[in-house]
Amino acid sequence: MLHTEDGSAFEVGLASSQQNKHTELAPGDPGLGKSVLINTLSEIQISSAQKNLPFIAYIDKGYSAQGLVQLIRDSLPPERKDEAVGIILSNDPEYTRNLFDVMYGAKKPITP
Repeated sequence: MLHTEDGSAFEVGLASSQQNKHTELAPGDPGLGKSVLINTLSEIQISSAQKNLPFIAYIDKGYSAQGLVQLIRDSLPPERKDEAVGIILSNDPEYTRNLFDVMYGAKKPITP
C-alpha cells in the first residue's frame, strides 16, 4: 500500500500469480525519490515471494540498488547467496559491447 501526494491510499498489487512479468521505469530529475520508489516496490515483490526470489534487474546511474542487493544477500542462507548479485558497470572493455559487431546472418560476434 502506497500513498498519493494528497495522502490517499494507493493499493499496488505486485508479485501476483497472474503476473509473469513486471516492468518499471522511473525517469526524472535527481532527488525526486525514484530510487526510494523502485527499492520499495522491489522489497514488496521480494517479501511476497513464496519459495523463489523474483527476477529483478536494475540499470541505475547511481548505487542505490547495491543496498537492496546486500540486504537480500544478508537475509539468505549461505547456499542461496548467489541468487542476489550486484554488478557495478564501468566504461571499460569488460562491460563494453558493440551492437554492430555481429555480421549479418551470424548468431554471435566474430572474435578478433
